[in-house]
Amino acid sequence: MKFFALLILTLFFFDQLKADENNVAYIWNTNSFSYKLNDKNTLSFNEKVHFKLDQKAINFYYIDFNLSHTLTRHCSTALAYRRLLSKQTTNWSVENRFMSYLNLHWKLNFIDLQLSNRLSYQQYPQGKDNFRYYNKFTTSFPIQVFSSTIYPYLTEEVFVKLNKENFHLTRTYVGIRFRESKQMALDFFFAENFQKQVNLDWANYGILGFNLAFHLN
Repeated sequence: MKFFALLILTLFFFDQLKADENNVAYIWNTNSFSYKLNDKNTLSFNEKVHFKLDQKAINFYYIDFNLSHTLTRHCSTALAYRRLLSKQTTNWSVENRFMSYLNLHWKLNFIDLQLSNRLSYQQYPQGKDNFRYYNKFTTSFPIQVFSSTIYPYLTEEVFVKLNKENFHLTRTYVGIRFRESKQMALDFFFAENFQKQVNLDWANYGILGFNLAFHLN
């Protein structure tokens, strides 16, 4: 049954890509690998790729390393370093990002709620450095489908630069997650990206994505 659900979602993914090609500008993929060091500390490695459809090429890539620490059943913190490459017309720009997190998570009956707060220092070898605040709120709930459980979710992201640009980017995600086992999870999503332009107008585009998460122990 789980394989059938995955097949339906995959077909829906590519059907949406074809039907909404004027709005969907990117395909995103994130892969993560985590290793639990002990009861309170987890080390993870993540990589993300953006594929731009009109260019038929990858124009964004990052890797990061994250060390998280559980404070209580509902609260955790993390420190991370991220290295980003972004295509700018003919060359690639580089960013080094140093990040600290405060994450809250709790249950309201059968609904899972997660709130992530992140403060980043963005260091550009050939540009002006910047601080940025990030907020992510996710709500999800389990649905039993025969012998399998799937997790639909809704996520809202907000990005605020701590300079004159201020609030400049937001995204809304609708997705569904499959937990194949304790060691692996897979999800598909559609997102709408809204970004402030130089003239202060807002531009938007659609994103189709899929993520893989591996827990190594």
